[in-house]
Amino acid sequence: MVWVHGGGFLCGSGNSDMYNPEYLLTQNVVVVTFNYRLGILGFLGFEDKSLEVPGNAGLKDMVMALKWVQKNISQFGGDPNNVTVFGHSAGSAAVNFLMLSPTAKGLFHRTILLSGTATSFWAIGVKCAQQIASTLGCSSSNEREILDFLRKQDAEKLVKVQDILKDEVVPAKPRFYCPSVETPNPTAFITERPLDLLKSGNFIKVPVMLGYTSEESIFFEFFQEIVSSHKFTNLEETIPYDWGIKMGSKASKLMANEIRKHYFGDKDPSANECIQNQYTVCHNHCN
Repeated sequence: MVWVHGGGFLCGSGNSDMYNPEYLLTQNVVVVTFNYRLGILGFLGFEDKSLEVPGNAGLKDMVMALKWVQKNISQFGGDPNNVTVFGHSAGSAAVNFLMLSPTAKGLFHRTILLSGTATSFWAIGVKCAQQIASTLGCSSSNEREILDFLRKQDAEKLVKVQDILKDEVVPAKPRFYCPSVETPNPTAFITERPLDLLKSGNFIKVPVMLGYTSEESIFFEFFQEIVSSHKFTNLEETIPYDWGIKMGSKASKLMANEIRKHYFGDKDPSANECIQNQYTVCHNHCN
């Protein structure tokens, strides 16, 4: 069983302090976890094929890990012909993406999707190299110049800019750096939209188990410092960007008030219950 960790394609790891494999290890299975490139370093991409940075490096890391399993797992008592790939949240969406990519064909035999698919609104991204470069001080719109500029930046600075840029769907949240549809190229992971691939039947057909659990966002209470920092004092920031409502306008303030009443009522928006609803109820309506 190969585990793909979650974290919004922005954070997290396959380390055992978060996902302890002890229960699975008592069930006569071999468990494999791995890490993959995240955020800007994992999902930055350009349209210009000559730059050889098409995107989805994080997903390609997963394919490499599965190839390693095929080549080496027998040395650890595993069966390369009986591989189940499973993941949670963004990890679950990643597993679904693996099913959509011809580069992963033959590398696994069944999948388990836990609270995430490739068609989830947060799982497919847009190329944002120009916005990243602009934030760091580059005014060019030329992709080659942008790439040259970014390559000269310190890696730590590139990671920090992830916290500055806001998501286009929900401005109050950091931008998601997610899988994207690539311009056709020799190393492409995916060149069509997930929904189109699913509709056409052009995907890896293996048994799938998928689902979610109620109140699963109680998980975030594990991170007490994160939960306690969510005060939601400006609910205008939670209004989706594509609704076209200008922040600070009368319509924006009215909408923010309606959001507060609908989701929180008379409760403190920073309460744990409200934090859970943010990750479950709100996302269910968005999906």
